[in-house]
Amino acid sequence: MMSTVIKNNSALTETAGSATELLRHIPGISISGAGRTNGETISMRGYSSNGVLTLVDGIRQGTDTGHIDSIFVDPLLIKQVEVVRGPSALLYGSGALGGVVAYDTVDASDLLAKNEHGGVRVTALGNTAQQSQGFGITAFGQQDNFDGLLALSARDKGTTRYGGGYRAQTMKQSLTYYLKDVGLLMIAIR
Repeated sequence: MMSTVIKNNSALTETAGSATELLRHIPGISISGAGRTNGETISMRGYSSNGVLTLVDGIRQGTDTGHIDSIFVDPLLIKQVEVVRGPSALLYGSGALGGVVAYDTVDASDLLAKNEHGGVRVTALGNTAQQSQGFGITAFGQQDNFDGLLALSARDKGTTRYGGGYRAQTMKQSLTYYLKDVGLLMIAIR
């Protein structure tokens, strides 16, 4: 299977301004529409958005109309990205002829150090080349068999304004209950 995995602790994830920027240095991937917040398209093996399956936490993403990027996820909330190319991508079903891009986002347990039960992370970013700025706040905690996370972020990019203005905003909420020896029950909203 031809796959590439980018982990959260790489230098690339710390400097990426968007989820698609994490993919820029992976061989065989082309990103068109780069440099604008809306309409970035991932292409692999000659297929564009109709042949490249995008997953966020295992859920298919398919609302990219070329106007607003359908996979806006704060790059600091991405645990890892797996890119699958070649025939193995067909294991994911229809829409994966070109390949699969699977984003896994963080949970509270990923952000907590050993013996910590909660925390808050505040982030700010600025980019003079693309005239962008943004901020984010993430609150997370863990108690017994529960863990929870609430993340809010907003980005403003470029000087172009669409009707009523345009700001890329994202929110992630998750609550996980770990069932002993069975698995887990998770509720997530993105």
